[in-house]
Amino acid sequence: MKRYAKRTLLLFAATLALFVLTLVGGVHAANRVVPDTYSTIQGAVNAAGQGDVIQVRTGTYNESIYISTDNLTLVSIDGPGKAVLRGSSITAFSGLKPEAIPDGGATIFIGPSLGVTIDGFSITPGSVLNASGIVHTGGNPANAVTIKNNSLDGFTSYGFHGVWGIEGVGYMTDNTFSFTGNTVKNSATGVFLERLSQCTIRIDGNTFEGSGTGIDIGVFLSSTVSINDNIVRDGEYGIYVANDTTSSVTAEGNSIVGNTQYGMYCDTKTIDSRGNWWGHSSGPRDQKTLPGTPNYNNPNGTGNRVSSYVDYNPWLTSDPATPAPPSGGGGGCTAGIPTPAMLFLLIPMGFLLLKK
Repeated sequence: MKRYAKRTLLLFAATLALFVLTLVGGVHAANRVVPDTYSTIQGAVNAAGQGDVIQVRTGTYNESIYISTDNLTLVSIDGPGKAVLRGSSITAFSGLKPEAIPDGGATIFIGPSLGVTIDGFSITPGSVLNASGIVHTGGNPANAVTIKNNSLDGFTSYGFHGVWGIEGVGYMTDNTFSFTGNTVKNSATGVFLERLSQCTIRIDGNTFEGSGTGIDIGVFLSSTVSINDNIVRDGEYGIYVANDTTSSVTAEGNSIVGNTQYGMYCDTKTIDSRGNWWGHSSGPRDQKTLPGTPNYNNPNGTGNRVSSYVDYNPWLTSDPATPAPPSGGGGGCTAGIPTPAMLFLLIPMGFLLLKK
């Protein structure tokens, strides 16, 4: 009996200790509201602990931000674009080699090896003309990096810049990077990524307009990349990918129009780029000499130009960024789809319906 009571007491003590640890861990994460509790975003960031949420209300904030705590969430709490962040100083960071950080400062700097979520801000250079909107300073974050629902306008270098690894060595490994639902206008490069390994990379549902290069992906290894449902228009290079032989890249449902050099350029390994709109129903301009990779071309296409290693057939024959007409006409892909094979599938289905 005494042994049973002792065991019960030990079990109760262990359960109580676990409950206290859980409670303490839950209390650690906090919501910090600007300007209700903190007059500046940087003040809230400086006070934050790991996992905290910085909620920023409607208003214009003339400040540049440096994030130095892991796994923070910064959110425009009243909705996308309601919190406007205008850089007020040339925020710089001196801890890494210059190749990891673009010149000219940034409106938001994310410290090395930090996961972060930045959600819903309108971000501009401000009076000091910071060259980049958001810069991640590298390292190997343990938590995801998520940039979503923001607008970035007028940066002379990058809307978003992320080069991971330390001192030019290493990669962000086995992690997730998401750049979704953002609008980037009038920047030299919309989003630039390099040195990711075994990562999941999502660049989906964004608008890039008036950029030298809309989407630029440099060195990455053994990763899965989706570049889907974006609008990439009126730049020089729409999408530029330096793919490696071990990664999988899919680009689908994009509207790629008005780019003067290439709609899509890839310098190694074929990208699955079927089902995109290239600016004209005749498809992209592809004048490569055959045999080539892929082993077809489209010399009569008048849409945006594509390089080798871009597998674009079949393509969309209407713009997914434009609502379909009320009649439901138009749309679809070119006649490269194997229609006879579809008929062979439909005939057995018809017999099944007759049997019923």
